[in-house]
Amino acid sequence: MHELLIDKLCNTLLPDAEPSGVLPGLVSGTVHRAREQLGGLWVGGRIKASADTLTFTADGMNAAVHTGLEPVHIPLSTVSAVVASSVASRVSS
Repeated sequence: MHELLIDKLCNTLLPDAEPSGVLPGLVSGTVHRAREQLGGLWVGGRIKASADTLTFTADGMNAAVHTGLEPVHIPLSTVSAVVASSVASRVSS
């Protein structure tokens, strides 16, 4: 087990995220339009970083309103830059 370096709340834009059937019709339509415009859905959860991997896992509420959310694992060896500000962070790989 690698030492955990970062463990924070975060949101990420996931291109494969899909809304589940629990959303009311009007909300569901809005979410589908937003997904088309943004190229994915914003999903809340946690980002954890160890010495060799970044891992994003959706929180319980987002897991309930999206389907097929799996943890995202990014090997740090593939990360070329991390850009952070008080508003947003971006990982480029």
